[in-house]
Amino acid sequence: MKRVHYVLLMLGLVWLAFDVYLVISDITLRATTLHVVAEWLDKLPVKIGTPIFLLLWAILLLGWTVPLGLSLRQLVRRKQTG
Repeated sequence: MKRVHYVLLMLGLVWLAFDVYLVISDITLRATTLHVVAEWLDKLPVKIGTPIFLLLWAILLLGWTVPLGLSLRQLVRRKQTG
């Protein structure tokens, strides 16, 4: 496995650990240094702010699957070819 795949694997696992930490510790965005993003979303109209919020939420909670999937795909492909 190339070094890039190890980096992707570690990035995915660290991202997943961060997500689990956020869910378990029940941290709100306003209590972190990212409160600027929350304030910016509050200033937007509801029709614009809500879809942006949902997109950011999905990226944060499900984004770890992309680097993890890319790294594991190469690992599975190499085992199948021999």
